[in-house]
Amino acid sequence: MYTICGVNKLQKKILLIDDIDFVLNLEKELFNEIQKESALTFAIETASSVSEALAHLDNTVYDLLITDMNLPDGNGSEIAKAAAEKSSGKTTLVALTSMPIAFEESKELFDTYLTKPTSPRDIKKHFLKLVSSLSSITRERESS
Repeated sequence: MYTICGVNKLQKKILLIDDIDFVLNLEKELFNEIQKESALTFAIETASSVSEALAHLDNTVYDLLITDMNLPDGNGSEIAKAAAEKSSGKTTLVALTSMPIAFEESKELFDTYLTKPTSPRDIKKHFLKLVSSLSSITRERESS
């Protein structure tokens, strides 16, 4: 497990799920860069399987969950269903897929998806959009 911690109102809890260490490390590094460039801090946890991700979801409600669709013990749809149920739909769910056509069957479970492979610059651009939308959601919830 990898955690970037900071304690303030803007901290976002993020769960990254992928069975390829290189991808997880890249995602963590990109969120590190975003954290350095913004007022946000992230508590990032990682998982490399459906079972590990579900164990994380038993203990934590995340602001953002990014999952690979093809995992050794299942697929990202199982994780998305569990996260949506646990968070009452408040977790932003993102799928990473190398097969967008196969993803069509479960696209209603996710807020958006990213196609692999892609460049780190494009991934970071998508992550920045996601983080910006999380900040807007937080401000709306606080004013309610």
